[in-house]
Amino acid sequence: MTQSMNPFDPAGFATGGGLWDGKTVTITAAYFGLQTDYLGQPFADRETGQSVDRHGLIIKGIGEGDETERREQYGLGRLKGTADGEAFAKADGTPEALHNMSGAAKFFEALAKSGFDMSRIYAGGVGRISGLIGAKIEFVGVAKLNDDGTPLLSKSGKYQQQYFYPGRTVGYLAKTGNGTTDALVQKCRAIVKGLLAGGPISRVDLVRAIATHLKGDPDSTALVSLVVQDAFLKAEGTGWTYNGSQLSL
Repeated sequence: MTQSMNPFDPAGFATGGGLWDGKTVTITAAYFGLQTDYLGQPFADRETGQSVDRHGLIIKGIGEGDETERREQYGLGRLKGTADGEAFAKADGTPEALHNMSGAAKFFEALAKSGFDMSRIYAGGVGRISGLIGAKIEFVGVAKLNDDGTPLLSKSGKYQQQYFYPGRTVGYLAKTGNGTTDALVQKCRAIVKGLLAGGPISRVDLVRAIATHLKGDPDSTALVSLVVQDAFLKAEGTGWTYNGSQLSL
């Protein structure tokens, strides 16, 4: 069969796929909240089939080379996220430690070992998981196992399912640039509007565009740190609309 392009040339390989094993991921969201299945629906009890109010640590990020933002979640056991999503507690609101076998506990153990500055998410007796936003972390994939120790496969049976845990903290997006915070916000808004003049754009593409086209600008990392935050994208008076994944004028 004749092919117009060399299928073995690395320059033509497709990118993306979403999995984080070995990838550096820019964290775009971090909060404690309701866990859902791949369709975005609450998990169902295996016996009753009724929806289960199961909370966990929710992480969203953009892996290097990925075309989409990916969501990962790590269970809290019987604990619940607080109303602001910044911390967790027992159902009655009183403090409680994570169980060391929970997914969230394993995540934080790996995060501490990765070199992450843990004071970004807990300082002065206050938990603030949103301090993860803007971190650039290289993740490691760990196989999910069945009760008998065999690899857990996807429903199609073609892929082995994995958990993704921090392996190495690469760095952090800068919080400030040369100007004041207000000046940076206005600068970022102007750039975003300029990009939107060409039509709607996803947050992933927006992050990529700013990181690429402003390379060398002393404020580039600070601007990227703004566009990964929902608070910036959803703020009033921006001149654009944001539906959670895409922006448009």
